[in-house]
Amino acid sequence: MPTYLMTVLPWCLVAAVTTGACAPAPEPPIPPAPIRLDLPDPAFEPAAQCHGTFAVPDLERMLPRVRLALWLPATEAVELDSTRRCVVVTVQDTETGRLTALLLRGVGVPRHAVLLQLATPDSDVALQPPRGRGA
Repeated sequence: MPTYLMTVLPWCLVAAVTTGACAPAPEPPIPPAPIRLDLPDPAFEPAAQCHGTFAVPDLERMLPRVRLALWLPATEAVELDSTRRCVVVTVQDTETGRLTALLLRGVGVPRHAVLLQLATPDSDVALQPPRGRGA
C-alpha cells in the first residue's frame, strides 16, 4: 500500500526539474565598478545599479526625465533595455557618471532603475575588483 510520501515525492521531483528547465535565460552581468586609487566609484557600484525590478511601462514613463542626462557633455546614449528592464545610460568617463547619478536623483528617477556604464574604459582606471587588504 503506497504511502502519502511515496505518492507526493515523485511529483515534487518532477515539478522541481521542470521549473528549472523553464527558467529565463540569465541576464548579462553588470559591469564592475571602475576603481581609482583602490576605491570603487560609488556611482558604478553593482549594488547601486539596475537589477530589473521595475516594469517596462514604469521605465517608459521615467525615460523623458532620464533623457535629460543627454544634455551633459560626455553622455553618449540613453536607451530603454526591455529585456533587462533597465534604462541604460552610457557615459564617457567616471566624472560624468557621478554627475549623471546626481542629476537623476535630482529629477526623481530611482537609482535602481538605471544601469550606468562606461562607453570605453578609462585608460587610468582599472575595471577589476579591488585588491584584498591583507595581500
